[in-house]
Amino acid sequence: MMPSPSQAERPAGTEIVPRLSYADYVARPGVRASDLMAIDRSTPGGAEYHRTHAADTAAMRLGSALHCMVLEPDRFASEYTLGGPVNANTGQPYGSETKAFKEWSLAQTKPILTRDEHRIIVGMAESIAAHPVARTIRDTPRQTELSIFWTLDDGTKCKARIDCLQDGTIWDVKTCRDAGYRGFERSVAEYRYHMQAAWYLDGAGRAGLAQRGCRFLWLAVENAPPYQLCVYQCASDLLQIGHDANERALETLAKCDREKTWPTAYAQEVVMMAAPGWMMPNRPG
Repeated sequence: MMPSPSQAERPAGTEIVPRLSYADYVARPGVRASDLMAIDRSTPGGAEYHRTHAADTAAMRLGSALHCMVLEPDRFASEYTLGGPVNANTGQPYGSETKAFKEWSLAQTKPILTRDEHRIIVGMAESIAAHPVARTIRDTPRQTELSIFWTLDDGTKCKARIDCLQDGTIWDVKTCRDAGYRGFERSVAEYRYHMQAAWYLDGAGRAGLAQRGCRFLWLAVENAPPYQLCVYQCASDLLQIGHDANERALETLAKCDREKTWPTAYAQEVVMMAAPGWMMPNRPG
């Protein structure tokens, strides 16, 4: 495992906490990349609503389970409950929507992965293990699930949670429907992954975990057979766009906090809706 800089070696106002539980990470104050990404995608009011009404979706659970299986395999068995009750008459597992499964799940103390979900996680992990670049995320020295806290010059508290840090590289594992170039490019644009990349690199740099030239890699793996995948590096121009978007979102956050208002309108005036190019009729050249 790679060593982290000691507290004495880190800049004032920064902190690195390995293996902090996600619940404890969320509970600590600080602006997250997801807060800034939500403002850029939505309105301040919409972003604030989703921040305070976070939902635990199936996709999020699968993503977290994959992180654990690939990055912390020694913890996987102790972190998750697998399977479910079996129907004694048929010898088959009860479906997740049945009364028997729901009653059984209430007695569990750990997150549950059904047999089908576990099969998907294993499939994605095996696909990663077979890829010559992707498998280095688990086969070389690394630090995982690092929670970083820092303070901006204006006093704004910030935080980030890095999937994996290796020498000169920050990895972010993304499950998706389409890991091909165009498909994942659309995901980056839609979900603002470049803002997250810029935020993580900034936080890691402030905490002394990353030097200039540190790479940010996305490991994009599809969540359906045959679990195709690709490793993408976030280019410098895309990182700069993400950094600029983060700065604008921080300014919006500060303004809303000062004025104690979180508007939900996309615009304060009438917006003209024009015909997009793809809808225009073909015309002879």
